[in-house]
Amino acid sequence: MGDENLLEFTNHLGEYYRYLTRNAADIIPLCEEVEHARTYTSILSMRFTKNLDIKFSSCPEEYEQYPVPRLILQPLIENAFEHAVEKRMKDRIISISFENHIDRLHIIVEDNGTTLTDEKLSELQKMLISQPDDAEVTALLNINRRLQLQYDEVSGVFLERSLLGGLMVKLVLGLRRE
Repeated sequence: MGDENLLEFTNHLGEYYRYLTRNAADIIPLCEEVEHARTYTSILSMRFTKNLDIKFSSCPEEYEQYPVPRLILQPLIENAFEHAVEKRMKDRIISISFENHIDRLHIIVEDNGTTLTDEKLSELQKMLISQPDDAEVTALLNINRRLQLQYDEVSGVFLERSLLGGLMVKLVLGLRRE
C-alpha cells in the first residue's frame, strides 16, 4: 500500500513471466534476449535498491537481430547475484557488457563477489572443458553446450577472475552452423 514502485515492479514481473511462458522459440534475436535480461535486472534493482549497482551496456546494433539460443544471459546474471553478489552486504556490482571481436561477439557478465576461490574457479573451468555426461547440469554447462551446438566448437562459456574481484563469465558467440 502506498508504494509508487508497485506498478512498475508488477509490470516488470509480467514481462519476465510472459517471456518465460509465451515464447516457445528456441532461437530468438539477441535484442529480445537482452531485453529479457534487462527486465530481470530491473526487478533486482527494485528489490535491492540499496548497495546494488548494475552496469548494463548496450547491445551492438549490428548484432541486435543475431539469432541466439533463448535464456543464455539472464541465468548468468541470476548466478552472479545468487552465488556472489547477494553474499556481500554493500557495494554490490554486476556488469554486463558486449565486445565485438571480428567474427565473434563476446557477452560478458562480471560480479564483485568475494566467495569465489581459485580452486572453485579451476573446478568450473575444467567442468566446461570436459563436459562430463554424468555431471550435474548447471546453467553454465547447459549454456555452453547450447552455444557450441548453435555456432561452433570455439563458441561457448569461458570463465576468468573478474577485475572486479568475482567471476567473469564470457559468452562467445561465433559463426552459425548451417
